[in-house]
Amino acid sequence: MAAAEGGAPGGRRGRFVREYLRDLDPEAAARRAGYAPARAAATARRLLRDPALGAAIRAAWGARAGVSAEAVVRELALIAFADLAEFVDWDGAGVRVRDSRALDAARRRAIVEVRQGPQGVQLKLASKQAALEALGRHLGLHDTPPPETTLVIANPRAEPDA
Repeated sequence: MAAAEGGAPGGRRGRFVREYLRDLDPEAAARRAGYAPARAAATARRLLRDPALGAAIRAAWGARAGVSAEAVVRELALIAFADLAEFVDWDGAGVRVRDSRALDAARRRAIVEVRQGPQGVQLKLASKQAALEALGRHLGLHDTPPPETTLVIANPRAEPDA
């Protein structure tokens, strides 16, 4: 039985994933999946700590929402590497926003706000920095923790060293 539970989610583990996604109640999901009611809370905690089961839950949640890790990475890359020249033209005479019909759907998704103001049209793009940071974390570029810093505050009431 232990070997069956260690592989890809099938049987009760697969049922637990499906039941957990119904209401995000791990204890109730464990009971509905067929685990002993008296041990449902402990079983649910154990199952949720299992990395393979966690990955299965995330994948099922993404599939339910129509989202995949690849789609998220593509969207972040689109924002991170958006070129301002795709959205506006500028020269000595001023700045002109390009016609939205000239932009493909992927480029338009990088735009978070368009507003007509007293100075003309204002165009706001999604944050390149936030997208680059998220991509960097995903690619493992930011796994190194920052060096530890120790802050020493002198106690003004302490006796000076003799």
